[in-house]
Amino acid sequence: MASAFGGLRPFAVFSLTLSVLGVVGTACTSDKTRAGVASLCTLNSDCAEGLVCTLGRCHEACRESRDCPEGERCVAVDAVQVCQQPAEATCGSGAQSCGPLTCATDGQCRSSCTVDGDCPTNQVCAAERVCAEKTEVDSTGNLKPAGDAAPGSGGASGAGGASAGGETGAGGLSAGGSTGAGGGTGGSVAVDAGSGGAGAVDSGPKCSDPTPDPCPAGCANTQTDPANCGSCGNVCNIAHATNTCASGSCAMTACVGTFKDCANGIADGCETDVMASDANNCGDCGVKCPVGQACGGGTCADAIVTCASAGVTCAQATCSAGTMAISAGGGIVVDTGNGRRLWTRATRGPTTEPAAEADCAALNLEGITGWRLPASFAELGQTLLYPGGLQGCPTCQPAVDQAAFPDTTAGDYWTSHYNNGRAGYDTVEFCDGRNNYQTDGSGSLPYRCTHDPL
Repeated sequence: MASAFGGLRPFAVFSLTLSVLGVVGTACTSDKTRAGVASLCTLNSDCAEGLVCTLGRCHEACRESRDCPEGERCVAVDAVQVCQQPAEATCGSGAQSCGPLTCATDGQCRSSCTVDGDCPTNQVCAAERVCAEKTEVDSTGNLKPAGDAAPGSGGASGAGGASAGGETGAGGLSAGGSTGAGGGTGGSVAVDAGSGGAGAVDSGPKCSDPTPDPCPAGCANTQTDPANCGSCGNVCNIAHATNTCASGSCAMTACVGTFKDCANGIADGCETDVMASDANNCGDCGVKCPVGQACGGGTCADAIVTCASAGVTCAQATCSAGTMAISAGGGIVVDTGNGRRLWTRATRGPTTEPAAEADCAALNLEGITGWRLPASFAELGQTLLYPGGLQGCPTCQPAVDQAAFPDTTAGDYWTSHYNNGRAGYDTVEFCDGRNNYQTDGSGSLPYRCTHDPL
């Protein structure tokens, strides 16, 4: 008599009928292990053999979500990994709290993490610091919105697979939770084992070592790939450096060109071009040009100023010696012809001699302290240029390097030297260069501070 199942043999019909009626199990877990799942418990011993007590109920242990019944996620709770039961999965408005788990932005209770290694196998640590299946995060490492991706558990068993090569089984679920294309390989021609084929699992690209991680652009290794470092799409972009990825973290192996890492490591990469104009890193990290020098092409050189320099105006075009250098801040003159003595470029005062001494002693100019009033006519006289003596100021008016000291007035400037023979303080007269003196230190004169060579 013809069977309603066509040409299938009686034993195959019996096997298929058991599968349709739900007698044949749909996951790789024995009936004995499944018994007691979701039962209330306090200790592991309260649960059936093979179950773990956590969150107050008996759970199946797992290494990854494929070890769990269809639709359940493997989660890490209290130092164990268990299959999360449906009633424990959702959170947010109107739902239960997550207990020791974290309520994630997609309304799912998830294990917290810092790195991928904190998560069950084949899960990643998303940007929100929760564990997720790789199909549940986007290319930037963030969780996809609720509903875009389902837990990546294994597919259910198909119903068929009786003939050689396997007929299409009924509706195995994919890793994303959608209906798969059908059964797997099916049983043998005799179907003596009586088992149907496993449901097909659609888990996206099939990746394996050395590129085991499925990413939108293809298979990658998120532990070593600088274009997918730590997560898909996370590109290592350390400035002016050779980028690498080590254990899922971006690193640099070398700086490129004339750039070097002089400051903050990978935070700003190789940020300094030591062959440019950085006076604090001239030619190499930490090589600082002395005051009065500028960096060019990785070399420090005196920043000499003359009447021909840009932005400089002299009363007489020949009144510059070509030996005076200007600091980077523009406020200090370095006399390269006299042992690199320092001078304040701007005229100070007028005020009394005691006040001038006090002002120089308290001065902090471009980070340099230790200034003083010139100690003698000879010391201040080092700044004179082409003095006319008793003949007046025939060449330079005033008689000074006008490019270096552009605001000098043709008159007396204070020194701190009291001349007992004259009973007064020595001064320098910058019209003709004479050594004058003032009998009264309470008079009001301009002055210029000096600093010994650094």
